[in-house]
Amino acid sequence: MKVRLFNKLFIAFAVIGVLTAVIAEFLIERHLRSSLVRQIEMEMTSEASIIALMPIEKIMERGTELSERTRSRLTLIDPTGRVIKDSESHTGDLDNHLHRPEIQEARLKGNGVSVRYSQSLQADMFYIAVLIGDPRQPKGYIRLSRSLQEVNNAINSLRKSIMQGLLLVVFFSLLIALLFSARMISPIRKLTAFTERVRTGKL
Repeated sequence: MKVRLFNKLFIAFAVIGVLTAVIAEFLIERHLRSSLVRQIEMEMTSEASIIALMPIEKIMERGTELSERTRSRLTLIDPTGRVIKDSESHTGDLDNHLHRPEIQEARLKGNGVSVRYSQSLQADMFYIAVLIGDPRQPKGYIRLSRSLQEVNNAINSLRKSIMQGLLLVVFFSLLIALLFSARMISPIRKLTAFTERVRTGKL
């Protein structure tokens, strides 16, 4: 009985500790991912807005350089959705971009954001589009895109540190649980011993 009770108490503490660690890791990772994506969105929106102030001829001329500086793929799109400059592909190989979510949002609001899987690049991509010129008579759109792999890499790196910390917490929690369980069992053990002495007449 003593052993069974001790095991039950210890297992209960162990399960609670492990569940707490798993839930904490999930919540921290979700918050971290959300924060990193917001940071990337703000950074890329700021860069695209600055580029959109440049003359279109300059953007076409310095497209590769601007792409390298922003660490993003740069795409220049005319008002009809036709790609007239892309830092990584020949414009003739690209479809019309007018109905892409980020372009449609930029057409209505001035800038647009979209996160989706790219079939051509086989990766989750983050897209920022900014309207060039007056919304009533747009000159086109500047779009920056970046792989979310850097977010995943940052999360994977931090996940290791988080898990190490959580495992340490779980270890000490189990150690405390072990001592607590033993402390709870001690009075029961004494009572059992006393009962046995009474039963055998060895008071």
